[in-house]
Amino acid sequence: MFRASTESQDVCPTCLNDEFGSGVAATDFGREEFIKENSAAMRRQQARATRLSKNFRSATAYNLIGMLRCGLGVILFMICVLLFLISDGDEMTFLNQLEYEYQLCISLGTALISSLLLLPSFTRHKIVVASFWVVMLTMGATMPSMWHFKVPQVTDYVPETTEENTVDDAALMNGRHLTDADLAYFNELKESRSRGVHYSVFVRCDLVSEDVAEGIIAFGRMEQPTRNLIRASLSRLMRGAKVEINNSADGSGVIFTLVNVPDERKNITSILNRYGRVYYSEPAEGIYELLLEPDKVKIGDGYDATIMLDPLHPSFAELNMRALRSLDAEIVRAAATRLADGNVNRLRNDIAVRIVETLQQPWESEADTYNALVEALVVYAPQGMPHVADILWKYFQNNIRARRGVSQRVSIRLAQEAPDKMKNPVLKLWQSNPAAWNDVAGVLVEHMEPYMIDQLTKRDVSVKDLTHIMNYLQSYGTSKSLPALEPYVEHGDKAITRKASNTIDAIKGRGK
Repeated sequence: MFRASTESQDVCPTCLNDEFGSGVAATDFGREEFIKENSAAMRRQQARATRLSKNFRSATAYNLIGMLRCGLGVILFMICVLLFLISDGDEMTFLNQLEYEYQLCISLGTALISSLLLLPSFTRHKIVVASFWVVMLTMGATMPSMWHFKVPQVTDYVPETTEENTVDDAALMNGRHLTDADLAYFNELKESRSRGVHYSVFVRCDLVSEDVAEGIIAFGRMEQPTRNLIRASLSRLMRGAKVEINNSADGSGVIFTLVNVPDERKNITSILNRYGRVYYSEPAEGIYELLLEPDKVKIGDGYDATIMLDPLHPSFAELNMRALRSLDAEIVRAAATRLADGNVNRLRNDIAVRIVETLQQPWESEADTYNALVEALVVYAPQGMPHVADILWKYFQNNIRARRGVSQRVSIRLAQEAPDKMKNPVLKLWQSNPAAWNDVAGVLVEHMEPYMIDQLTKRDVSVKDLTHIMNYLQSYGTSKSLPALEPYVEHGDKAITRKASNTIDAIKGRGK
């Protein structure tokens, strides 16, 4: 702050400059030096920021973030490659159960994410990085085809027709295809486990090309899901036998080795005809060769879902009946469930016959499929249809033995058709869980009521048991049980007295 030396009310600009000029000059000391030093500091800071930015984006030894980002991209891509390699093996994996389009989405998506992580991690090695980037995207687009083949999808409905074979494949094969070297493991297995029953089944794929004159025949490659499906169904049809997979020497087919088959069979040609045409067999040695017919294996797969899910569609019954012939347990289960839920009036007898035919196969190992087939059979089979009671009784025994759930609808139907077989099991099941088995026991009232009356006459019967017995008799009892119920009208427990009175009134109301 500057103060004027003289006071004046008329101060002009010139006077002010003269008065305060010396003070301003005194405060401006060192200003130019300060500006120069500040500019130099800002230039140094900008250079440091530029250097740090280059280090962050480059792949030098001092760039930790760039290296981590690059490593993450490479590891993510290698995990995807490893998953596709594993899915090409014999075991059931997530990838080899997906359709080709979904596999392609997974591989392309992973490759794109990995390349985006890799690309900004380098600025000094653009050619190398660009090469890796192209390799990643190329492998992402071709990975499903490198180890997988497309699963054929059929979207249009083609009516089931019988086609004549124009080529005698057996004649073109000229006998057995497998060599002694291909059968070395099988022969060693028979020698080391001579007490067991073993089979070697060689399955060739579709005929791709042929030249009868030159004697040249080419075959396609079997897809991984088809191999897994044949192995699973062979194990089921052979009553749980262990099935091993070995590729043949020339890659034209797959050898399925069936180890320790529980039920000895001298000739399994009829079973193998489910997969295709058997053109060579040695039943005594257990060696079979056949041509695969994919439609026999996965019948019903790939058809238009709008038809198979619509009970009002004219082809609903035909398509789902066709799907019941599949060896794929999931396809059969889905078709049986759709038929049971649809409960269509068209072709009911044909559907029942087809379900009975399907249940002749040993589906017990596939619990969900087995249960769905039996449920559908109950919906469509008319009363007294041959073989139905035997199938239901077998289902009942298997599920009770395995402690799986038993459908109430199936149990009621079985109680109606085979009361003599069901009376003792249902009585035991009712005793352990009266609430769950009350309705089934109601069908067998003729057999169950004597037991209830006998329990009522005992002195040591508990209040809990009395309540369950009276609940049953209130719904299904007849006049035969009235004499045994009347003493409980004067029981000491008021709840039992009231329950007995209500039960008597309900029986008299029915007039039975």
